[in-house]
Amino acid sequence: IAQESVVFGVHSKTAPLEWRNNGVDQGFNVELMNRIGQIIDKRIIIRRKSFQQLVSDVHNPGSDIDVIAVVSPVNLDRKLSQSDPIYATHARAYTLQGKALINNWTDLVGKRVAIKKGAFVDVYLSGYPQKFNRVDVDLYETGFKQLIANEVDVVIAESFVARRLLPLYPSVLSSSDALI
Repeated sequence: IAQESVVFGVHSKTAPLEWRNNGVDQGFNVELMNRIGQIIDKRIIIRRKSFQQLVSDVHNPGSDIDVIAVVSPVNLDRKLSQSDPIYATHARAYTLQGKALINNWTDLVGKRVAIKKGAFVDVYLSGYPQKFNRVDVDLYETGFKQLIANEVDVVIAESFVARRLLPLYPSVLSSSDALI
């Protein structure tokens, strides 16, 4: 008898949550789902899509996605059944060393701010007017590289992910308390 399968949708490209190394999907969410698959004796199939597409698919009974694990901001509509949060995260502003601290959203007015498209911060901001110049990036790493190249003034990133990246970018530092 063939083992039933569950299709698990992932969206991130950044450790520690989800990423691909040598063509293999891995990270916290993937490991968690594989362990759940062992416990319930079902094969877990990974499908990588954008955050927006996963949210759309999980609302569509005809899609190929059975379950998703996402970092979702509190302002995201929650009509589907879901587990309690596995972990809490927040987002901070990151700047180059020596730049002014960011104490609140008004400190971003007029600044060039890198936002990872489709990520937690992007979804959160979609419900709020912004008075800064938004620069969409594909990865937080791209935002940090643009910061170093003086192409943006600030990166708003999930602390959980940024903490792993900061050692790779010694001139970048957290310059705010949690903004989200």
